Amino acid sequence: MTWWRHRSTISGVYLSTTPLLGLTVIMLACQAAWWVHRRSGSSPLANPVKIAVAALAMGMKGLVTALLLPVFLPLLQ
Repeated sequence: MTWWRHRSTISGVYLSTTPLLGLTVIMLACQAAWWVHRRSGSSPLANPVKIAVAALAMGMKGLVTALLLPVFLPLLQ
């Protein structure tokens, strides 16, 4: 078996056994960041990697706040 067939089999097994929601969210954040980068005229201030990471971090913070805060807030009082 050649290296590329072995590698595609591994990634195919990986993608079929894991939830694709996380990968979809990451890809959407990257696409949105590239859109912002292109719309800004490829300005270095609109770095697509930084935009995507910031969007994912804000999304995770919002998700954690919305889901876990109501659960743990009564425990703190």
